[in-house]
Amino acid sequence: MQMFRSIELPVSIKGILYLHRMPGYYESYEQSLSELSEKGIRTVISLTPLDEIRRRSPEYAKAIESDSLPFSRISFPIRDFDVPED
Repeated sequence: MQMFRSIELPVSIKGILYLHRMPGYYESYEQSLSELSEKGIRTVISLTPLDEIRRRSPEYAKAIESDSLPFSRISFPIRDFDVPED
């Protein structure tokens, strides 16, 4: 099973972009961390509000709240089936 889907970026943009669901939701949190490490992913952009992360992936929420993530996380929370507030 492919956990991370790579997206082809324009030649003018350096780097690699992967799409993935919330770490620890469809696979174990440890599997997510392993795959992140293998791919060399250092930054995760999270679109999920923290209250939803707490319900769907408690281990991931604990790591966020204890500031123990092994990657940097940038949060842009958007509620399911909603649009950004700004």
